[in-house]
Order: sequence, then structure tokens, then C-alpha cells
Amino acid sequence: MIRNIFALLIVIMSATPVFSATDIFNKVDADGNGKIDRMEYRDAADKTFKKLDKNGNGYVDREELKKINIPESDRIFKQLDKNGDGR
Repeated sequence: MIRNIFALLIVIMSATPVFSATDIFNKVDADGNGKIDRMEYRDAADKTFKKLDKNGNGYVDREELKKINIPESDRIFKQLDKNGDGR
């Protein structure tokens, strides 16, 4: 799940022209050592999830994902929604 959230972070940030791959890497690499360790990876995923979960219910639903205006949000949501519960 964390891997999927991190992948979504990359999609979201790269869909915004302001962010390059280097910008994303540097943002996730909190200690600036040129490597992303497990804690940095999880921290980035957690922060991304909290930004996506607009109503704070602990789930990201299709409507919350659509609000970030990224291409193919429905397809991405279907991939991430493994149990098909809509969140």
C-alpha cells in the first residue's frame, strides 16, 4: 500500500509542471544525503495520504482523488482500490 501511495505522490507531483523528478527526490530526501531511506519514504507517503484525505476519515475516495485534477484519476483509483469499496 505504501508503495502505491508513493507512486501516486510521484504522479501527482509530476502532473504539476513546477516539479521535476529532481525536485520530487529532493523533497522526499529529507536529510539531503542523496538517498531515500525507508523512514523518508514512509514519511512522504504519509504526508501525501493526509493531503489526499481531505475529510480526514482515514480513506481516500474517488471524489478526493478527482479534486487534485490529475489525468486518468479514475484509472489510478481503480488500481489502488483493491477491494472495490470505493475508498
